Amino acid sequence: MNAPGSSHSRCTFVIARVAALAALSMLAACSDDSKFATLTVELARAPGAAGCASERDDLLPPEVVCLAFEMCRRSETGCEPVPLIRTDADHSAPGARVLRVARSSVVSFDTTATGGPFELTVTATDVDGAVFATATTRGITVGDAVRVRLERTETWSCAPGNTTSAPALPRALHAATLLPNGDVLLYGGVFGSDINIGARGGATLQPGIEVYDAVEQRIVPVSIGGSFAWKGRVLFASRLLPSTGAGPYTIALYGGYEANDRAVVFFDKQQIDSYHGSPIVPADGAVPGEPLRLSYDPVAHRVEIAASPVGTGSVDTGFLAATDFGSRGEAVLVLGAGAFTGADRRTMFTPRALWIDATGGVDTTMLKAARMGATVTPIDESSVLVWGGSVDEATDGAAHAVAGEIVERTDRSAIDTDAQQGGVTMGCVYPPPLAVGGELPEPTVFHTATTIGTRQIVLAGGLLVGSLECNSGVTTLYPPERPLVVISVDADGNATSATVSPSRAADYEPTIFHTATRTADGVVLLGGAAAIPAGRLESLNQAGLVASDGAGGHVFTPIAPMLAARWGHAATLLPGDRLLVTGGFETYAGSATRLARALDWSEVLPLAPRGSTRMMCTDTPFAAAIDAGVRDGAVPDGGARDGAASTDASEPDPGAVDAGI
Repeated sequence: MNAPGSSHSRCTFVIARVAALAALSMLAACSDDSKFATLTVELARAPGAAGCASERDDLLPPEVVCLAFEMCRRSETGCEPVPLIRTDADHSAPGARVLRVARSSVVSFDTTATGGPFELTVTATDVDGAVFATATTRGITVGDAVRVRLERTETWSCAPGNTTSAPALPRALHAATLLPNGDVLLYGGVFGSDINIGARGGATLQPGIEVYDAVEQRIVPVSIGGSFAWKGRVLFASRLLPSTGAGPYTIALYGGYEANDRAVVFFDKQQIDSYHGSPIVPADGAVPGEPLRLSYDPVAHRVEIAASPVGTGSVDTGFLAATDFGSRGEAVLVLGAGAFTGADRRTMFTPRALWIDATGGVDTTMLKAARMGATVTPIDESSVLVWGGSVDEATDGAAHAVAGEIVERTDRSAIDTDAQQGGVTMGCVYPPPLAVGGELPEPTVFHTATTIGTRQIVLAGGLLVGSLECNSGVTTLYPPERPLVVISVDADGNATSATVSPSRAADYEPTIFHTATRTADGVVLLGGAAAIPAGRLESLNQAGLVASDGAGGHVFTPIAPMLAARWGHAATLLPGDRLLVTGGFETYAGSATRLARALDWSEVLPLAPRGSTRMMCTDTPFAAAIDAGVRDGAVPDGGARDGAASTDASEPDPGAVDAGI
């Protein structure tokens, strides 16, 4: 059935609008004997009055006149383009990397689609060639049923629901780990509705595990087995261990809190119900859990969970942080707080950082201060920045003196924050001063710290850290005066900072429990809880990009706000530069107080601006052919994948997720 002299396998795509399916359906019949498959192209729906809970996929609107198809063969060295050619074209030609077809036409094209796995990108354009919607699906093999879900550019769309047509599981303060095959594993966190954020009712552990299946383009339930009785975890840290290929994939989970059949955390909007003044507090009976290994089989959609000690010491703490480190498969783990006990809900902090090598070997470094809720971010191949967190210090000046420290692989060198903040020595000041002066910002907790450039880290949001004597709790109600700051560290370990200002003051409000995700263009900040001094923990849908201003500084630019106001959510950068946001709490008004509930629906945003690329539909598919070669931006699996990045890693990598911190 192939053209004479051709080595291509033929696939025929019949494009038609099928109203009953509310989707654009394509039947792909490949002439390679049994290699038949069905390809369905859907358009993700914008939310209705009920949000995305009743999400159905839309038909393509009339303004879409052209669809462009692009395939590549994925390997450990990249993604090699697969030539596409019309069946009636000259098969002595090499074929085109991009094949464009007019809407509502019947198109036959040949392709060397053998082996695999493949990646398929579909782009919908209007009559002017402006991009209307895009989609990228990975892990395709010839003969598979394939679903491609187009998402509108420059705006958020409802993410897919469960394969059973039910909503995904509600969860917040969870982890979402990007796997090498493009799937995203969703695990841990809490759920609940009508949670009084001023009482000890609290939220319950979410024991269910799900996966965003990159091929199915759906949320898929995951079965759970193994030797460990999994109840769920919250306020933990986790990281994907080095792995390639088709799996299984292993995730290391450190610490966090667990509880038996009861609330595991509660929210203290006035920050008066614990010795340390935290807005989130482990409940009675919540205890730190032991380290675990989660082994995920992407074929069976099953997780095996087992205990996995880290070194010889205990890492059983909550409010801890982890990050992948360097290029050798190492990680750094900064320990946090133990159980909260007694009438004053007091806990102990642990002043240790663990260096974990690729073989599981552990070295311990003692920190300058014990911290709860700090962040750890790579600076280079040999050092990390530990910043903020609640600390047990008698005065505000002492708390500022241990705002952060640079920790090296073989040594520790604390930043002299007291000197770099102008040599100020403070006694008790209530509220603590919003500006200390000098080179570095004030210490914060529940902030984010994300690599944005070479030896540069952007700090976003958080609450000021004070002292027990001065504030009746080390976590204050107050955001920093400079809520967006880039810290630069030179080769000698000297740190300086520069404020990042939004174009308008109203464009950014400092928050806690937001997300910060590194992308090819900078760091995207999403959502969070605000109005802390008012005791509201108000959920926001704000979204913006911190990026270079081209003159040595950085600027904050708003992007499309999320469909839902959320805090405690997770954000994951998918292949194709798409942001997937899952779960989180929304805050709403009750009869007498503010309430919160965990969300069971997700949303997604393609980061490429709408209309930024012009791709005219033409009867001659070779007119816009691109030279063959490794696909732009593709790199070996195990590192960045089409712009995919960690939330707080020095190199784009699906590594550590600082869950719920």
